[in-house]
Amino acid sequence: MTRLLCLLCLFSQLAMALPPGTPAPKNAAFSNNLLEDLSAAIEKALNAWDMDEARRLLVQVEELNLHGLALLHYVRGRMAFQLGLYEEAADEFVLAGQDDKPNTFLRLANAGKRFLKTAQRFESEHFVLFVPKGKQAALSGYALEVLEAQYAALKADAGLASREKLRVEVVTSARELAELSGVPLDKLLNSDRVALGVFGKMVFLSPSALRGGFDWQERLAHEYVQVAVAKHTRNKAPPWVQKALAAYWESRWKNPPPPPLPQAPWAALQQHMRTSNTLLLEKFRDALGEGAPLQTAQLAFAEGFLVMEYLRNQHGPHVFTQLLEKLSHQADAQRAISELSHMPWTKWKQQFRSATLARRFPPGPKPPPPLGRDTSPALLRELRLARLYADSQRYQAAAHHYAKAWALGGQTPPSVAQDYVQVLLSLSRFDEAERVLAASLDENSAPATLWISLGKLRLQQSQWAKAQAAFERALAQNPFFPELHLGLSSAAQAQGNTALAKRAQEAAAVLLNGTP
Repeated sequence: MTRLLCLLCLFSQLAMALPPGTPAPKNAAFSNNLLEDLSAAIEKALNAWDMDEARRLLVQVEELNLHGLALLHYVRGRMAFQLGLYEEAADEFVLAGQDDKPNTFLRLANAGKRFLKTAQRFESEHFVLFVPKGKQAALSGYALEVLEAQYAALKADAGLASREKLRVEVVTSARELAELSGVPLDKLLNSDRVALGVFGKMVFLSPSALRGGFDWQERLAHEYVQVAVAKHTRNKAPPWVQKALAAYWESRWKNPPPPPLPQAPWAALQQHMRTSNTLLLEKFRDALGEGAPLQTAQLAFAEGFLVMEYLRNQHGPHVFTQLLEKLSHQADAQRAISELSHMPWTKWKQQFRSATLARRFPPGPKPPPPLGRDTSPALLRELRLARLYADSQRYQAAAHHYAKAWALGGQTPPSVAQDYVQVLLSLSRFDEAERVLAASLDENSAPATLWISLGKLRLQQSQWAKAQAAFERALAQNPFFPELHLGLSSAAQAQGNTALAKRAQEAAAVLLNGTP
């Protein structure tokens, strides 16, 4: 039965729905055929993120007054599942004859039921956020702030808005991400995906799932761009356009337009353009598909950013509204860009390539330096003595031995720098602590703990804005340190930012006590 239902949905995608007000037919066989057509049309509307159309079609289904048919229960289940009503959806899929097997909606609905049993709900004007109970609630206020800021930015830049709140489900493992999204686990593990927009929702991997965290705010904003574009164009915008706009807009939530040029392997991208007349975006599935090399994917995202930047520079800030309007009616992005630019795609592409090759880019991100290069007995002895003295609160002696270890070790691990800085702060040796941090911090590879140390240093120096900036850098990478939020609250309070201070206090309370 499940296989039959899948076939009906697969081969009926082009079926046309009846216009509003069409009376229900009396002939039973005709009613069954109409139900099949309406089922396919509902599936098509749901895949296009068009809930209004799906609801209109469901009303027509119910007006058929058919009872007990498996396909009728399947249609009801699909609508309930898309709305996040997992309990109701599971019941309908059982009545439709589905088994709880891989690649079935019953399996997905049951996974959703399990998730909601241990989830907390948080809500803002345009989003509903579900996070596992406990420390994950510390994410809620910050995540909703990022999403609402991104919503406002995209509405201002391209008119992307929605009357319905978007559901966002935060999970703590790749396994849960696979279970709630339907994407096979092995594919997720072989990619860097931490967020997926599927079935009318976003599923997002908590930064706690990865040791040291990751740039979760940018990734959350990035995925929302793809969802917003898919909803606005009824999923007609091709994947490469969604990815390119996401690359261009991912930092828009915190920056005025146009967004700043991100760090990327620009030299490698220019080298590719010198040797190939084909854009990586034209080979989207090869560049970003399963098994694609990470560097190739990075180049494709960088190219996507430049394509959108070039369009904006050519046609002004309203070009994205015009582009998405064209893509709402036809899925040929090359044709849409040609029409906007009044020239053939090949000519536009050549001009874009020439402009990119003539451009002087900043250096790309530096690889993290090797850590712990010197593991000599002398270094290990100094570190052992430093930690022993620090544990017994003999900070002067600890600082002495940390300084000797620092001189011996060169680029020592961040954990050593953090411990050294904490000792120096205890001694109020701020200048020395700042020099250690300056030698240790790297914009791309510094752990959250070092940014927290810098924030504490700025607090002791009464440099409130710099303290806030340092704590926010830590927050953007790993938000599960109570001292991060306590420090951020102090910095915000000192500047009169009571809203941020309150949010940070609530996050700290969650991490320390389990409740805000």
